[in-house]
Amino acid sequence: MRARLSCGTLLVFFFLMALPHFLPAQSRREITLYYDERGSVPPVPQWFSCVWALDGKPYDGVKSQGCLDSILAHPEFESGKLSLKHYKKADVLTFHLRSPSLIVSGVDLGISAREIAQVQEFLAINGNALRQGETYEHVREAMTRMVLDLHLRSQGRQAGISRTVHLDYAKKTAQVAFRIWEGPQGIAQPLVPPYAEQCKILNGFFNWTDADDLSPVSFVEREMRTKWCGCFSEADVRRVSTTLRHMLTEFSEFFHVSGTGLLIHASVGTAGGLGALRTKRSG
Repeated sequence: MRARLSCGTLLVFFFLMALPHFLPAQSRREITLYYDERGSVPPVPQWFSCVWALDGKPYDGVKSQGCLDSILAHPEFESGKLSLKHYKKADVLTFHLRSPSLIVSGVDLGISAREIAQVQEFLAINGNALRQGETYEHVREAMTRMVLDLHLRSQGRQAGISRTVHLDYAKKTAQVAFRIWEGPQGIAQPLVPPYAEQCKILNGFFNWTDADDLSPVSFVEREMRTKWCGCFSEADVRRVSTTLRHMLTEFSEFFHVSGTGLLIHASVGTAGGLGALRTKRSG
């Protein structure tokens, strides 16, 4: 499992099959960095700060080895090594790190009892989330958090998610507890495959770029059943049209609606466009 480093984003993991046997001391080409992690590597960002400092710079064997040595100085690591591969457009430096495998002994999702069944179903569909009795990996922890976030968004809940991770390398166990920090109620977002059925026609996007300060965007979003990335239906389009036309009493001098079944455009406010719904056929 390996993860590409990029500032402010989640790590992306995948496998490397072939490893080189020779590392030059210097290179003028910029390098791209990856992790190849085995076992339960501890998710402590501060320990990997020296790795991020190498990204996008010419390869320096001394600095790279020094960085690896500083990581392996922590007793949570069993072993590690470097490998450098040369590609046409870039050089790739990989940190191969191994830690003992810890077994997940407990996962607290931080949700109510009535939500457990649906979230557990989503976790099973994901297939790469934390599971009790299996090895802890922080990519699995990230997948579990993503599923929680999808669940909350599908209910229109704007919330932050934090977690506490307890890794016991002496007992070879791991425990993770998530906590939901509720914010104001938002707009429910539809689930997408594989967490929902594939749409025959998918609502492609909503264009709000012409909305101005007088455009009641939040009101329209709350009233519409048609959602971004939701399934298209003629009935929902008619409801959108009806909902917007009811606003004529308050916005009559600015308001205009036209509909063709696949495109609805409404103009509200002095600047014109409130929004446009466009759909596309999936597949």
